[in-house]
Amino acid sequence: MSLPEIQISGNGMDITDAIRTYIEDKITKYERIYNICTSIRVECTEHVAARGVDKDFKIDITMHLPKAIARVEKSGSDVYALVDETTDILARKVKRYKDKFRQWEGKSPWKVDSSETDATDIVDDTMDYVNYSPKITQRFVMDDSTPMYEAEAIEHMELLGKECFLFKHKEKGIFCMVYKISDGEYGIVEPREA
Repeated sequence: MSLPEIQISGNGMDITDAIRTYIEDKITKYERIYNICTSIRVECTEHVAARGVDKDFKIDITMHLPKAIARVEKSGSDVYALVDETTDILARKVKRYKDKFRQWEGKSPWKVDSSETDATDIVDDTMDYVNYSPKITQRFVMDDSTPMYEAEAIEHMELLGKECFLFKHKEKGIFCMVYKISDGEYGIVEPREA
């Protein structure tokens, strides 16, 4: 299966042939990993007001996968370095998605480790995302879609590149929210039982 057409757009900047070719080459480099995606959208933004600082440019890549969306957004001063970084991170995310595809299809249950973690378990965009196992270490009870397990919600949140994700719990039938804690661990918010 080949890649769908890569949609590249510019916001506040012109996409030159050199930039377009570089983006297409970096994405097609991972064609065997991205072969299940249904659409790829790349948005390049130039912040003119921020010229001369670390946030001159922003690259946002969104990829639609069966039953999920993977997204990576990075800002910096070098467009080419940002393209390298975002495509590498996206490849790790999609590889992890493919490794867990039986769970995404609902053929295997989602599991999460509820034990305490230490500083070596911290996750960020530069670590080996494929071999990471999510751990929930905090739960908050609050007062009063599609059902999914906690680990599946964490995967959705990571694929979207967000800090939190609201979901309906598959086993409990209640709405919960998972969120990323600043030190790389995860927490969950669930309603108080009556």
